[in-house]
Amino acid sequence: MTQASEFNEQQFARGYPEGSEYHFWTMARVRLLHRLLLGHGAEKGRLMEVGCGRGYMVDGLRKLGLDCRGVEIAPIKVGQALEEFVCTGISAESLPAKEREVVNALLVLDVIEHLDEPVAFLRGLVKAFPSATTLLVTVPADMRLWSNYDTYYGHQKRYNRKTLGEELGGLGEILKLEPLFRSLYFLMWILVRIRGERAIHNAPPSVKLRPLHKILASWFVAESSLLRWLPLGTSLAAVVSLKRAPLRGL
Repeated sequence: MTQASEFNEQQFARGYPEGSEYHFWTMARVRLLHRLLLGHGAEKGRLMEVGCGRGYMVDGLRKLGLDCRGVEIAPIKVGQALEEFVCTGISAESLPAKEREVVNALLVLDVIEHLDEPVAFLRGLVKAFPSATTLLVTVPADMRLWSNYDTYYGHQKRYNRKTLGEELGGLGEILKLEPLFRSLYFLMWILVRIRGERAIHNAPPSVKLRPLHKILASWFVAESSLLRWLPLGTSLAAVVSLKRAPLRGL
């Protein structure tokens, strides 16, 4: 199986600084993906986030009542509260078979854009988790938003609906493919055009600004319904019902 590339220590420090769980993007993302999972029945079993970083999504989904675990190939530290639920310094397919065989849904969130062979990676992942019937994938969207941020974090590309659909189509039926953070798209487009670059340090909000970030997070959740007609977003999310070979003798 093609391995997911791992961030170096500096990239983790800048991309996932302590306190990032209070950033509007992180909070909105947890709630948006929770909604997608609920809408497709994936909440009924165990979830595994592959390439979970410091485990912010795992923590967020667990707080919303889902049995989510995570695995991260980089040997990083996670908070004490997550040590039981996140394995680091190990690839997903190297987890013990008894852990892989009870997973019902796979979450691959902002991972495949880093890979030279994303399709091979996903196929190997699906094979390593034989009970998984649902795959949730997110990726950065639209090459018109390409900037120094993508280069610094090792992105190979930004996706559109066609390119993501082509990579996921062979894995099963795509049940949902939609943009996220629609209104944020225009701000990012303007920043890239005017400044030509983005900050690469995802600075967490101060304690005083956390209430504002909570409000912003609620807006980005609401806009997924209010602006459903808008085909643009800074991210794309897809839910796939995985195609499984029939058991022999059946």
